[in-house]
Amino acid sequence: MRLSKLNLIYGSNESGKTALTEWIAGIFDLRYLRRWWDRQGTPIHVQLSLNPQLSLLDLRVSSKTKFDLKIGGKDLPFNPIPLRIIRLQDACLRFEDDLLCISNNLRISHLIVKKFVDEIHSFPYARVKNLRFKRNKHGNRILYSDVDGTVPGLPLRSLSGRETERIFMEFATAAARVSGRYTPTILILDGCPLILFEGFFEFYSHHFLDPDNQFQTFMCIPSRELNLDKVNCNVWELIRTSGKFDNIILSQDLRVAASDDSRVTGE
Repeated sequence: MRLSKLNLIYGSNESGKTALTEWIAGIFDLRYLRRWWDRQGTPIHVQLSLNPQLSLLDLRVSSKTKFDLKIGGKDLPFNPIPLRIIRLQDACLRFEDDLLCISNNLRISHLIVKKFVDEIHSFPYARVKNLRFKRNKHGNRILYSDVDGTVPGLPLRSLSGRETERIFMEFATAAARVSGRYTPTILILDGCPLILFEGFFEFYSHHFLDPDNQFQTFMCIPSRELNLDKVNCNVWELIRTSGKFDNIILSQDLRVAASDDSRVTGE
């Protein structure tokens, strides 16, 4: 696969979208491969070429006790190349405390997540404003905000599903922006958003495509078919997964000329 600044991976459930992102992330952090360690069958073998050095990373994982990593053909005990993975799996509200919900979904400490509010407020293209956490009578931190297109000042749980996704995506992209200023960063959106509404990429173009946002994005959409003209898709790389389990086919479409030569292949 070619990989660029913004990559859209779409396909039906169990067609390998999450697996692709886990294998790529797993080259830099083996914890992303945990669910594959005890899998019966052939080993995982992933190769990734990085720019600007064009170093070839080669990872083979046979079990939770055996893996082999090579960089430029040289065996290494771990991957010393610095890269941060920020992953948002969904926008589910699993706790009564909104701050803990966002922290849990991003797997980032709630102490850090709270500080992202200032980053969101300072981003001129943010789609939510006036974010503030307030404790209710039970001590839970409730998030209030002004979301474009709805009544200002509503609590998170009074928003629609799409509006809730906006909140989570603002926190996720804020985390990626801060990280990308100092270290190579990949943002993985796996299941959030669930649906691409018409004009989605125009709505969020500054979040993902602005040169000042120095991170790459992998967006996984659980959809077998996408009307890309209807959503006016501006992503650079479109990757479709079809089939299930060990019979999955990848196809790729270049929508806008990519500016790099990144390649990844997986077996």
